[in-house]
Amino acid sequence: MPYAESVKETKDFAAKIAAEELLADRCAGTVIAKCADGDWVIVCDDGSVRRISHETMDAGETWDTVAQFFCDALSED
Repeated sequence: MPYAESVKETKDFAAKIAAEELLADRCAGTVIAKCADGDWVIVCDDGSVRRISHETMDAGETWDTVAQFFCDALSED
C-alpha cells in the first residue's frame, strides 16, 4: 500500500476504534494493508501484526513479527 494510503487508512482505523469506543491500545498501530473484504492489516506498536475484522474489530489472525506476516502472505496459494 502506498504511504499516503497507509496514512489515510490508519486515520480511518483510529476513527473506527473511537466510534466503537474500544480501548485504543487494544489495536494501536499503523495500517499496512487493507484486505479485499475490508479488514485491516496493522503493524502494532509492539511489533506484532494483526488482521483486524472490519465487522467485529477483533483480531482474526496474528503474527509475532512483520517478517512472519510477509513470509506467510507470500507463501499463501
